[in-house]
Amino acid sequence: MNTAFNPEFNPTGIEGGLDTNAVPWIDIPQAPGMSFKPLRASSESGVFSALVRLRQGIDLGTIVHLGAMDLMVLSGRMRYTQASLAATLKPGVWGYIPANTRVQGLHVEEDVELLANFFGPLAFVGSNGAVRSVLTSHDVQSAARANGLTLVPNTLAECMMPRPAGARTTAQSSTRPRVATVSG
Repeated sequence: MNTAFNPEFNPTGIEGGLDTNAVPWIDIPQAPGMSFKPLRASSESGVFSALVRLRQGIDLGTIVHLGAMDLMVLSGRMRYTQASLAATLKPGVWGYIPANTRVQGLHVEEDVELLANFFGPLAFVGSNGAVRSVLTSHDVQSAARANGLTLVPNTLAECMMPRPAGARTTAQSSTRPRVATVSG
């Protein structure tokens, strides 16, 4: 406890980072072959951060980024081809997707893991062009709660809160969870 500057502050382990090796992968039903490890999600701004895993051989359907996204490829390789644009994303590649961008033509050549910051929801679009579902920061928070995970706080007020009753440490989680689906 810090008695000089902030005597009422008693760290609980909720105020900083987390060991992502102990966080389970959570399937994203809107995108078969895609799963994530939730890191943080803001109720206020809608921003969420996650490790994302894409399985080899999948072709992601059309996704509209309703907010911007940045990403860093940590492992694996995927190919992006849309009209005259083409790129290979491999470890060390950092990318930025502006808000309101429609992404299609992404093929995963090797299992990929990437660190991603989403500055708004994702809309999963069906083959008919209609939105099938939306993934929001609320869905990320719901998935974390359903699996007894505590996310990294977004505000000082959240840092000061006690760890929720019944919340497990990430190392205690061993189930194969599912993310909540929001219909569009």
